[in-house]
Amino acid sequence: MNDNRVSVTVSHLITHTELQERLCVSRSTIQRMMRSGILQAGKHYIRTSAGERSPLRFNYEAIVETAKVATFYLNMGKSD
Repeated sequence: MNDNRVSVTVSHLITHTELQERLCVSRSTIQRMMRSGILQAGKHYIRTSAGERSPLRFNYEAIVETAKVATFYLNMGKSD
């Protein structure tokens, strides 16, 4: 099986509220990040069960790593 999913244990996953607190953003900002593709299912978050409205759990480490990479590429073209 060849996919881009990150394997994490459940203990490394945090709730929507915990993610809001760590990132200092609102719930709607997180939803907007999910809709726009910044946060990707299977890599940055998972559903805890099969239902469409089941709770989400977020991989904070993967989100931070994605932000670091994005910041690096944004800063590549800038000169001091």
